[in-house]
Amino acid sequence: MSDQFFADEYRAAGFNPASDIVTKRAEAFAAIESEITPEQYLDCVRLYLNLPKRSELEWLRDGFFATDNSFSLVNNDREVTLLATLFLTSAVENEQLLPVLAILCGHASGLRAPAMRPELAARAEEVLNASSVEAREFYQINPQKLRELPAAKTTAASTAYSENATQELLIAAIKAAATDGRAAASGVGNEAAKLFSVLGAQMKALREEQSILWWFIGGQSTYAKGPFSELKVGPAAILIGSELAEMIDPPGPVSAPALMQRALATTQRPKAGPSSLSDIVSQIDEQVVAELLGDIEIENPELFPILTALERAREIGPAPNWHQSFTKLTHLKPDLKLPTLLLCVQIYREWLLFDLLAASQ
Repeated sequence: MSDQFFADEYRAAGFNPASDIVTKRAEAFAAIESEITPEQYLDCVRLYLNLPKRSELEWLRDGFFATDNSFSLVNNDREVTLLATLFLTSAVENEQLLPVLAILCGHASGLRAPAMRPELAARAEEVLNASSVEAREFYQINPQKLRELPAAKTTAASTAYSENATQELLIAAIKAAATDGRAAASGVGNEAAKLFSVLGAQMKALREEQSILWWFIGGQSTYAKGPFSELKVGPAAILIGSELAEMIDPPGPVSAPALMQRALATTQRPKAGPSSLSDIVSQIDEQVVAELLGDIEIENPELFPILTALERAREIGPAPNWHQSFTKLTHLKPDLKLPTLLLCVQIYREWLLFDLLAASQ
């Protein structure tokens, strides 16, 4: 990011730094960003969403101290939050899926208010949708290239040998022919590798789409072992989002929310508004919750509020026993309410983020 960008962002946040400070921040930012880790992105998300820090942020302090020995974390919360937000902004614009999903899961459809730049959450949503579309746009390769050999380069060597049939010229002609052969084989091999790579990705996407289609048409819950139409809409939202996430690799199809909405339309809807999270968790059979969660360990519960509610209920017992622990871990209340579709999308994204974090370790 340029010095001008940093100057604009600092001014917009109410800072008025000297030009040399702007230059030092930009220099340190570039160095830190080149080596930033998934866990450090999660630190940034916590700062962005006003959540308690889970580390001392040494990586951020040391990185900016390297170019400016007056930089400190002490009594500097707003600038630190600004820098964290800028790391997230850059990651979102570069379509880095893990921080994009971390922002969305932590934001939880507006249950948490960002410390600054609230539009970043909306931008993360746009980027996730764009990434979902791009993931299905496969590279187009022309199979004809497999039949096109490079132009021969042995003409000069062959002509020289035909005009003067010496042993040295014969060896040169053979070497030229061998070189041409290797080049041709390498070219065809490279094109074949590209073709098979594309075909493999397309076959994987096709299998994923077929699994989703049969699951959707069947209308049967894998974990509840019965039709979604027999479930109340709250528990159905938890199961539909979870089961759909199991069938895909991030970022998933852009049509996922529409599929979830159609699946939810078959469930039993209450006459009143959405139920609280606590009530919904209580309506899910304990055995279903146990099978759904398996042996997962949630290391960042504030970014997984729905999964954490299920996990706390499983470990501690039915409501209200798990409420206090849930609030302590997520800084949300167990009686929170989300519209049914947003609840379904939330747990769907939480599972995608969980898988990405597991893969990054």
